[in-house]
Amino acid sequence: MSVSWSAKTFRAARLTIWVAVSFIGAQFIVSYLLSVLAMIFPMLGKMNESVYVTIYAAMSYSLAVLLAIGIPWWLGRRTNKRELGLGRVPTWSDIGLGILGYVAYIALSLVVSSTISLLLRGGHLNEAQDLPFSHLVQNFEFIVAFMTLVVIAPFAEELLFRGYLLGKLRSFMPVWIAITLSALAFGAMHLPGSTGLQWLVGIDTFVMGIVVGILRVRTGNIWAGVLVHAIKNAIAFYCLFINPVIVGML
Repeated sequence: MSVSWSAKTFRAARLTIWVAVSFIGAQFIVSYLLSVLAMIFPMLGKMNESVYVTIYAAMSYSLAVLLAIGIPWWLGRRTNKRELGLGRVPTWSDIGLGILGYVAYIALSLVVSSTISLLLRGGHLNEAQDLPFSHLVQNFEFIVAFMTLVVIAPFAEELLFRGYLLGKLRSFMPVWIAITLSALAFGAMHLPGSTGLQWLVGIDTFVMGIVVGILRVRTGNIWAGVLVHAIKNAIAFYCLFINPVIVGML
């Protein structure tokens, strides 16, 4: 017997909300845990900001994946590596598709941004995503920030949104709807900023979510999408942290 669209919609909403709750909840849990540990071990409160943020980010991403995938696993709703897009190791094909995917993402993002700019009649679109690494001084601080932004974040977010969420959604919904819903969830998680909602950031991450979602379906794994995500974050890392240092030395 076929499942009704209302049942599918409810299931899709439940999955999307579960991933969002895991993603946001992990940040609150880790923040509270580190606060408690700082009271028990006062030296943690004197930790360098960039190191503290790295620990916080790494723990948050890891816990989000653990909550979203681990709890259903513990309840008997298990997901294997193939369903998560981890069925095989990365190949040269994944690397090539990842590079092409990044080019496609940039092109599509420019088209969408230009369209919005025209619709807003020159409205303010000069918006950058909030990043917690504001004061990088020592070499190891650059290294830990790079590892968090370019290695940990891309893998964890792709595993969560394209591996788990998209993998589940496409099992009972048309592929294009599954890709769109996972991209919407991904964009929504990047909307909150320190000064309010980051609409342009949300739209940009939604566009990237569409591209990496297509790559996930096309390749059957998350590796090409991880590379797209890593390239994007690596370029942002260079522009925000490395280039100013180089310019300052000239």
